[in-house]
Amino acid sequence: MKRSKKLISVLLVFLMVTLLITGCSKEEQKLYGLMKEMSSLEASQQNGEISLDINQLPEEFLEEAASQLGFSLEMLQNYSIIYEMKQDTQTMNAELVLSIYDKVNKEQIPFITSMSDGDMVYVKVDDMINFIKTVTKDDLAKEQLTYLFGDAQYISMTNEEIIDFYIELLPASSEAEKQILKNTLSQSLDKESVLKQREEVMSFISPLMGKIAKTYDGFETSLVTEEDNKLILSVGTVEIFDVVKGFVNYSIDHADEVAVLLKEIVPAYLEYTQKQMHQVFVAQGMEEEIEEMDIQMDDIAIEINSKIDEFAEMVNGNEEEYKAMVAMFIDMASEEVKAATGDSALNITLEKIGDATYTTVVDLKVDAEQEQVAFNLNVTETTKSINSFKITKPTQNVMAGDVYFEKIQDIMAEIE
Repeated sequence: MKRSKKLISVLLVFLMVTLLITGCSKEEQKLYGLMKEMSSLEASQQNGEISLDINQLPEEFLEEAASQLGFSLEMLQNYSIIYEMKQDTQTMNAELVLSIYDKVNKEQIPFITSMSDGDMVYVKVDDMINFIKTVTKDDLAKEQLTYLFGDAQYISMTNEEIIDFYIELLPASSEAEKQILKNTLSQSLDKESVLKQREEVMSFISPLMGKIAKTYDGFETSLVTEEDNKLILSVGTVEIFDVVKGFVNYSIDHADEVAVLLKEIVPAYLEYTQKQMHQVFVAQGMEEEIEEMDIQMDDIAIEINSKIDEFAEMVNGNEEEYKAMVAMFIDMASEEVKAATGDSALNITLEKIGDATYTTVVDLKVDAEQEQVAFNLNVTETTKSINSFKITKPTQNVMAGDVYFEKIQDIMAEIE
């Protein structure tokens, strides 16, 4: 019973998130359409800047940053990050160039460049080393940087080396758990696996999108507005809880329709989950467990459908009572969150400014008085379609990944 109720809750959350993404209002659907356009670009380039305006940070954080890294609040205020990122979903080629912008001296300082061809990752580190040695007062950190990188200009790493190093850092994981995680991460970096996974996800979600939108046709989040061809998503603590309350109330008022929708989602969700589990079991040589898992999934489906019927029966005729219960819990949670987050808010503006060219502006205001944290984060980005590209692989002053990771382990051992 607990597992079926839990899954129903998960499915309701899935419904709400889907509605937040796809939207029901004209403005929400336009925003979803532009987001879908951007994500469907086969090869794209993003140019942007990340700027942080800090009003307050915890004293202990500032003291630790100053003592260990030589950083101060003024230093954090005086720099922004400028980036250029290119990615090709067909070749899996990617390139990221990060620079530090000195607001005081009006100077753009090269920081780090990373390139990948889908199998190998190359990181240009010499600019980063020079910058850190310039701003930090920690002599030990400077010595460790010298030991770690030496005269190397680039680090070359295979995806497998990166994954193995990450997995070894995980505390108290069994070999079986590590192997499962390794397989999962390896698939996420494999071109064919990524494309296949994308197709499987879309085959699961796409047929449900129209049905979800139809069932919740009268529900609007009111989070998206349109001004001068710009679509603006505005979210604050109050707005989020209002959306949750509105979504739950709408679901209660349309319990029968929601029950029908859930009964269509459950088999699709379980079928998708089974396919993923089959792949995991086969990869682990556990084929004999598949039949038992399939039987359990069938039992879960029957149990969930029964609980969905119970949900509709309980709600029908008692709508106001259930709305009052939900409102009480949501209002309590809202007050707790508002006390912690204060006037924090997120605004995202998206605009199409040309053929396959888009601008995105993200303004995040965090004002958490209890946590002594107050800052504004601004991200301005332009995305455009580009031709397929190749990366230029470095051939000189390159440190191999196995040497690099061995040195990291040496430094970690000294710290411990």
